Order: sequence, then C-alpha cells, then structure tokens
Amino acid sequence: MPSKTEIIEAFKEKLNVSLRGIQDAIDQTEQALQEETKSSAGDKYETSREMLQADLDRLESQRSILQSSLSLFAVSQDNDQIVVGSIAEISINHQPHTLYIGPAIGNVTIDNLEIRAISTASPLGAALLGKRPQQEFNWNGKSILILNCY
Repeated sequence: MPSKTEIIEAFKEKLNVSLRGIQDAIDQTEQALQEETKSSAGDKYETSREMLQADLDRLESQRSILQSSLSLFAVSQDNDQIVVGSIAEISINHQPHTLYIGPAIGNVTIDNLEIRAISTASPLGAALLGKRPQQEFNWNGKSILILNCY
C-alpha cells in the first residue's frame, strides 16, 4: 500500500502534467493572436481574433481551476474518521476501493493500486465524511464498509 504522501504526490503530478499542457496551449494561442494581429484587417480578421481570445479565456480559466485544485492537495494528519484529505479504503458490495477525499480529478495508479480522488460535493464523498473504520452503511442501494482511513 502506498503511503499517503506518495498518493498525494501522484495526484499533484497528474495536475502538474495537465497544467503544463494547458500552459503550452495558452502559449500557442497567444502566439496565434499575435500573428493574427499582423494579418489583414476586416470581418474575417475580427472573427478569428474573437475566437482566439475566447479560446485563450477558456484556457486561462482551466489553468486557474487546476492551480486551485493543486493547492488543495495537502497531507493532512491521520484521523480516526474520514475528513477532507483522508485516504479511505472502502468496500462497495464487497469490492475494494481506495479513495482520496479532496478535489475530484480522476484516478492515479501506484503499484497496481488504483486510487480515485472524489470530492465531498459528490454524493459518495458527502456520505463518507465523518465515517469511521468498520462502520457499515447503505448508500444508493449499495452496502458500504469502511475498511480503513488515514
């Protein structure tokens, strides 16, 4: 089982890869905007510039969201209950799952173990908050058992 620090670092790296991709796209869009400024004037020019500017605004918004998410990944102290920042090992209908409670950015795999980041705004994330190891409850017609949290 990977450590909590290893899990958080894997999620941070996933976000950093996405951030680098978005930054590359921003750089390319800014360069295209500069080149478009040098081209001929007219309606076609204005439409093209507006489309590039809209792309740039969208990319900058995505970058801001990812940067905010990155700042939310932190190693919290271990608790005896599930809180934001916890790693939760759970069983859903007798199928094991490992979850990170924080920004919902998908999955990472470490040592053949898939860990999913889920938000407390998600129905499952909200249901897990405050639960303790060995606590069992029904959620959405499924039996959930908290195996461990740290």
